[in-house]
Amino acid sequence: MKYWDWIDLDSGAAPANVQTDVCIVGAGAAGTFLARELASRGIDSVILEAGGTTAVSGKLMGFDPIFGRDPYPGSLVGRFFGVGGSTSHWGGALVPHSRHDLQACDAYKSTWEIIVKRANGQVRSVLSSLGYERDLDFEEYPRQLHPVAYAKLAQAGIDVHSNLIMPFRRKNFSRLWGDISFLQRSKLFLNATAKTWTLTSGRGGSLLVTGLESISRSGKSINVLAHRYIIAAGAIESARILLEIDRASGKKMFNPKAMPGRFLADHISLPIAEVAREDRDKTRELFGPRFVDGWMRSFRFLISSPTSGEPRGFCHLIFEQDNPGFKVAKEFVGALQARRLPDLSVVELLRGANGLSALAYSRLFRSRLHIPNDTPVRLQLDIEQMPFSGNCMNLSEEIDAYGRPRVKVDWSIGEGDIQSMAAAAKRVLSLWPNHGGDLPRLNPLDVAQGIIKPYDSYHPVGTCCMGDGDNAVVDFGLKVVNTENLWSVSTGVLPTAGTANPTLTMLCLAQELADRFSRRL
Repeated sequence: MKYWDWIDLDSGAAPANVQTDVCIVGAGAAGTFLARELASRGIDSVILEAGGTTAVSGKLMGFDPIFGRDPYPGSLVGRFFGVGGSTSHWGGALVPHSRHDLQACDAYKSTWEIIVKRANGQVRSVLSSLGYERDLDFEEYPRQLHPVAYAKLAQAGIDVHSNLIMPFRRKNFSRLWGDISFLQRSKLFLNATAKTWTLTSGRGGSLLVTGLESISRSGKSINVLAHRYIIAAGAIESARILLEIDRASGKKMFNPKAMPGRFLADHISLPIAEVAREDRDKTRELFGPRFVDGWMRSFRFLISSPTSGEPRGFCHLIFEQDNPGFKVAKEFVGALQARRLPDLSVVELLRGANGLSALAYSRLFRSRLHIPNDTPVRLQLDIEQMPFSGNCMNLSEEIDAYGRPRVKVDWSIGEGDIQSMAAAAKRVLSLWPNHGGDLPRLNPLDVAQGIIKPYDSYHPVGTCCMGDGDNAVVDFGLKVVNTENLWSVSTGVLPTAGTANPTLTMLCLAQELADRFSRRL
């Protein structure tokens, strides 16, 4: 990585104006990946990143929202600004949405059909670009690993899929900037917060973006003149920016049913069962995480045939490691990922020495994540929140440190979500073969008591919904409706959270956008 190829707007070294083919707002997962893909196709871009070389929280940036109801954690602890964005802290799970997302009969089924088809068409290319060269075996891997257990679960109505979890050295997408050809085609401006959009009338009454002024916290500015503009600032900030552009346009961009931020949603998550103590070690051997060529594989469980009206979702096992070695390793690799110094004392290092040795041995000689004997295991259920217009974002009258309106977030987990969670938990546990033998037995938790505190998974969606109906913020090509040269790429374009972590699907959509841009050269 060459920091000297990046220009810090606060340093005063940036030109007053810069021209380019594509201007990208945001150097997180979507923006960085998209810029690199454009560069590989011979397309120049300017990337404007509000943060610096190291990602920090929105609160430190002065981007913290105002909450009208419950605080939405996905807009706080799940959101970072700086090169790499939230990939500086995420878990690195890459999971494709699949045929399981097409089984629900809801208003978004046709949209999901397009999303799944496009994602499946790009997933091999995206993973290869991120350094994964093996076969795509998300469903085959568990079947080959444990054919008996897989067959019994499938017969009971539960499908097993595997996740891909990126090596920690790759998780932070800032590392993608190490590609020299990428640097030659891309100019990255740090501490450059998008502020003022210049708009004019385009063809057929659409809006045309003709310029974007970005400022630093110290007041320095740069104006970017581009043929095409892409907002890739995350689900929350991208929607806030679009609301601000709409206000500047005289509120001419969006159908009232399709305002950005109107259907903010997430996965909500809750433990629904504990593995019987006598089956903990069996569970570790069956479903404990494994390493293949440096990538970790873990497992998820999906209902084969959901009932009508059942929300999309999945289950996964959580091994509740509580040993000093694991804590030290987690802090160390987390620090490397975030590009900071580990926060560890000498005492903590000494206490964790034996555990670290066990982790290293298991990783190097068994290709397994070391999980001590008798580690407690729970089954966690994640379901999508159902779209609700009351879960939304709006511009407030308060102004942030950059002179822009602060966003107000109205969000909560509703009674309908709670009922869906309880019903889904009951269904999963009724299907699980709980007679022992080849599969672990589950002891159901008192969901009715615990369900008052389900939590979100930091997978914000719905804020910039993709589609072709009245509620679409972007069309199926990711172009913002009623605009001529403005696109948006974030997890916010997904209408609901679906059955998977959203990052891989978002990257597949970004890859397809890069292909589309290259065909227009």
